[in-house]
Amino acid sequence: MPEHSNEQLNAMENCLNGFGYFVYDLSNTSSFALADPAGGQDSYYIESPSRKQVILESFNHLLTDGVLPMMYLLALWDLLSDIPLSMYSDEIDEPFLHFPKRTERFHIWHWFETHNGFMVGNFV
Repeated sequence: MPEHSNEQLNAMENCLNGFGYFVYDLSNTSSFALADPAGGQDSYYIESPSRKQVILESFNHLLTDGVLPMMYLLALWDLLSDIPLSMYSDEIDEPFLHFPKRTERFHIWHWFETHNGFMVGNFV
């Protein structure tokens, strides 16, 4: 699993919380879980001994099933500005969200532009 900064994990968890998903510690099991508190037909549940794993898998689920509100996209865009680029290319030197190290910056920009009318040109 790629190494994500605590700041990235916190941003992902805040985004999940905004959609009504909450990571919680399962009593007496040394496990963490995330579930939709509504528990409806479309609810999502994951359990893992790793809080980080729950956050990453749940966030990836949200990305494939939901539309990210602009406020979360802007927060994630701000986090991207802290990710170093390779000295010799436009590839990131650390993982970012679901993108592994060495992903081209333009690929990440394209991902942002596929969500909620986000326009990279307004922010570079």
